[in-house]
Order: sequence, then C-alpha cells, then structure tokens
Amino acid sequence: MFKAIEPQLIESLKDVNKVDYALLIRPDTYSSSFIDVLRTKAKKVIAYQWDGLNRYPATYPLIPKFDSFFTFNPADVSLDGVLPVTNFGPTSYSREELEDKNRSSDIYFSGSYESKRMITLGRMIEQCTILGLNNKFIINSSKTRILKTCPLSVTKKQISFEENIRNSYNAKIIADVVFEGHTGLSFRIFEALAFDKKIITTNKQICKYEFYDPSNILIWTEDTSCEELKQFIEKPYKPVHQNIKKKYSFDNWIKYILDHGNFTPISLPE
Repeated sequence: MFKAIEPQLIESLKDVNKVDYALLIRPDTYSSSFIDVLRTKAKKVIAYQWDGLNRYPATYPLIPKFDSFFTFNPADVSLDGVLPVTNFGPTSYSREELEDKNRSSDIYFSGSYESKRMITLGRMIEQCTILGLNNKFIINSSKTRILKTCPLSVTKKQISFEENIRNSYNAKIIADVVFEGHTGLSFRIFEALAFDKKIITTNKQICKYEFYDPSNILIWTEDTSCEELKQFIEKPYKPVHQNIKKKYSFDNWIKYILDHGNFTPISLPE
C-alpha cells in the first residue's frame, strides 16, 4: 500500500523546508528509502511503534535509522535502540463535544477480529447479558465471518477515531481484550483514564502501573465469575489524581517523545 503512494510523498517532500522533527507512527509501514529522504528534511526523526514488534518484523531493520525509537510493549524495550513509552489519552475534545445520550452503554468494546479474542468476548458478553447490562461490542474484519463462540456480528465498516472516542466517553465501562503477545497497555486503558471510566481488561500487567485500583479496573480471566463482575460494577469509581492523568495525556506524551519543553517522563514496568 505504501509503495503505491511513495513517489508522490517523496515528490511532496521537495517543497518542505528543513523542520525540527519528523514523527512516524507504525514505522513498519514506510520504506527504508523514504525514511532516508525524510532524514534530509528533519533535524530529528522519531518513530513510535504502537504494536508488538513480533507482529511486524519488518520493523527490526529500520530501528537504527531513527534518532529515537519508542515502543509501548515492555517485551521489546530490551532490544538495542528501543525506548519505552505508553500509549496516551485523548485531550483534544471537550466533554460537551463528546456527550451523546444516543451512544450511552454500560460496557463498550471496539476491536479487530482475532479468533482467540472471540472466546473471551463470548464469555464476557454472556455474563453481561445475565446481569442485564446494555452492551455495545463492535468487531471489525476485512473478511466475512460467522462467529460460533461469540454472539456478535462482524462488520467490514471502519469506525472513525472520533466515533470510537464518543462511544468510549458515553460508556460506563470500557472493555479491553489484548492481542496475544502484547503486554503493553492499549489505547482503551488511557481513554478510560482520561474520561474517568471503569475498565475491564485481560491485560494482567496493568496492576504494575501507578493508576491501578481494583475499584476502577477489573482484570478479566477465564475464571472471572458473574458475581465478581457484579461486585466490580457496583463499586464506586475512585477518582485518579490529576497529575497522573496529565502524565498519560497526549500533551505530555508528545513533549516526552520530542524531548521538548517541560514533561513528566513515561516509563514501562519491567
């Protein structure tokens, strides 16, 4: 897909004067030759990989090309030249923009199709249904799929970032089911943090972060019972300190990535 537009992008770079920073997200989608051209235009070229490197091995040979290379996955930080950072929470929307009663739900999940995910989601939906909760679970796939382990329809329609953010904001609880091999925290976690929402996640590593509180976060396992889910829902939400929320906001994240201005460093647990 990138090869189809690479000539136009390189041509457009000719009109770009020297800049201070160039930030590539998901650097594996770019060619090595394009990164070389980009380096002639930017004083500092930075990469952020918001997916596990083992899922996109084409990234490995590109790491040395960057002045700074960041990943959200703790397992990848041991590689030479790889620096830690989490994902981030949205800060560019006001609560007035996001509030929409037509999108309200008790639990919201949005994610791409993965067969192992469906088993977990099936159990989660079953228990939510028993408790009479209003669920909104959206699964996206480029292929038509019939699910036997999960009472869900799969859509080929892509959900926009804005639509997903509004759905998250108007849910009481955000659900998060991680890909196998990922230990870093997904964007769902930081949306919940930004919006003061509870979260249900299969990521056991979340207990290592300073904002973890069992009143706000339920670590879902194959043994999680309906009663445990009910007790979690009934617990009042415990507000997270504003300094912690700011640390994991996009405003702080971009300053840390660029090493520019005043920021709070963001690390990953071992």
